[in-house]
Amino acid sequence: MTDAQRSLPLSGIRVLDLTHVWSGPSATRLLAGLGAEVIKIEGAHRRDFLRGTGTADARSRYPDQDYGPDPWNRNAWFNTVNTDKRDIVLDLKDPEGLELALLLAERSHLVMANFRPGVLDRMGLGYAALCERRPDISLIEMTGYGCSGPMAGLQAYGAQFDAMSGSAFLTGDGKEPLLTGFALSDPIAGLAAATAATSAIAQWRRTGQGSCIEVIQRDAMIPLHGEYLLAASRGEEVAEELNADARIPVQGMFVARDGRWLALSVHDQEAWERLGALLDDQAGDALGDYRTVEQARDSSSRVLDVIAAWVLRQEADVAELAHRMQENGVAAAPVNTAAEVYEDPDLHRGFLVELDHPRVGRHHYPGLPLTIDGRRCAPRAAAPVLDADTDDVLRERLGMSEAEVRRCRERGVIGVPENLAVATRPASTQVMERTR
Repeated sequence: MTDAQRSLPLSGIRVLDLTHVWSGPSATRLLAGLGAEVIKIEGAHRRDFLRGTGTADARSRYPDQDYGPDPWNRNAWFNTVNTDKRDIVLDLKDPEGLELALLLAERSHLVMANFRPGVLDRMGLGYAALCERRPDISLIEMTGYGCSGPMAGLQAYGAQFDAMSGSAFLTGDGKEPLLTGFALSDPIAGLAAATAATSAIAQWRRTGQGSCIEVIQRDAMIPLHGEYLLAASRGEEVAEELNADARIPVQGMFVARDGRWLALSVHDQEAWERLGALLDDQAGDALGDYRTVEQARDSSSRVLDVIAAWVLRQEADVAELAHRMQENGVAAAPVNTAAEVYEDPDLHRGFLVELDHPRVGRHHYPGLPLTIDGRRCAPRAAAPVLDADTDDVLRERLGMSEAEVRRCRERGVIGVPENLAVATRPASTQVMERTR
């Protein structure tokens, strides 16, 4: 373990990671970023779905749009949400493989999973089974709609969470719903699960007791709705234009002469007056009757049209215009594309970090959106290739001999089937992983 990792809040905590796809791995990625040792378990016959297959996946998820000979190690989505983890492959349907998982649980502080309700119990890894091995262990179980009730067994994906939570309708224009991206609810649920995990760890450190916590992923979206739910509880409706907000007198997105968009928000009277000082005579005359921000709110459609025409007349590009407005106390920002976000030099000052991956080469990966004692929580190691750490983890954490590990691999208890070629990390990376 490096000095940098020792200084992180979750240093010394071990997490057994049974999660897959996006919501669960995004939670354990946060824990790994905060210093926990995260051991990701994948099945001998069922690896993490997010690794992909290289046949049904979009090529855009792979570097140079090339699946490569082992696409399950090249998927950019998987590699982004699994940095700083170790990867082992166990056949959990084999009694010996299940026993190895339970032995690892004995030596872990927390287990996290995001299966359907009841799956962990059927696997033999439910909370009761875990507590038999380690009474002070904590389990964070991420379910779609809860462990009980008529919806408990329903399929649960991001689009359904968007729909069931009301987010898709609120994101739309009031006439038809709009999904909040591919599955925005997944990382939001992951954040809730990581928060629950750190709370369980805090309790364990204070009392020596574990916890069994259920994170309902649909419900994780609902707190984002705030006043909408409050209005619904009173039988009221909140009607808004797409980029407007009932809490903000003047807000919108406006296209500029260079074809890019500007996001503008005016929250109070002072900001309204500061914006007025920046406007040209044409816009100033058109808005002369709206001396207060409340008057502007009452005529928002007219006001937004005038601002839109003013933005379009400006010679400055959007970045320069946003900077000028910020310098004068008006909240504004350019609407960036993904490429412009990636090229933002500010993000390259510790948030986006280059890491070497044995199957995709050197690429940037995002860190955590925080600093600790002035230092960024940047990722330390690239995502593990499939089965990269199985032997090392069993030797280091369970004290198994080389002969025992070899026997388990020959029996198919650990590792992947022989008909699936699996890459391993270079020796230099394995050494680095052992010192974490």
